[in-house]
Formats: sequence, structure tokens, C-alpha cells
Amino acid sequence: MGGREATAPMSRLPAVAEPMILEALPVTVERDAWDWLLYALSVIAATTAIVAFLVWVSELRRRPEIRFQWKFSPDDDPTKLALWAPSYVPEISST
Repeated sequence: MGGREATAPMSRLPAVAEPMILEALPVTVERDAWDWLLYALSVIAATTAIVAFLVWVSELRRRPEIRFQWKFSPDDDPTKLALWAPSYVPEISST
């Protein structure tokens, strides 16, 4: 054929790569006082962040940005609307 033939010998390129055997090696972890201090500080920081977030959320609920002013008219006349006090409970009569 008119094409070039490979000039590199086939011995340089292995047909199948050698299998690599993976095995689990035992690992020992020795923790010193510095490691335990870091663990304790991270637990304290996480707890503080959670408590601070909960306090912030509870304060946010106590001061809403929008305030509803409910108005009430006992005789359904829209010109005689009065502020509806939170402690006011209207009585319904069947007349």
C-alpha cells in the first residue's frame, strides 16, 4: 500500500498494562492534645453559631417589617371604620 508503516518496534508498547494490586494498609492515628483542642473548639464554634442563628431568627419574628392595621365596622358601613383592637372580640347576634 502507499502508506507509511510503523517503524517503532512493538516491544516498547506493552499490549496489556501490568495490573496494580491495591490493598488496604493499616493506619494508626495518634491524636495529641492540640488535635483534641481543635475538635473541642470546632464543637463550641458550631454550637455558638446555631444558638446565635436561633436568637437572630426569634428576634426577626418579634419585629415584623409590615404592620397590619385592621379596621372594623360593626354595621358594615365602610365610612365608619374604626381601628380593631387586638383584645376586641365582636359578638354576633342572630337578628
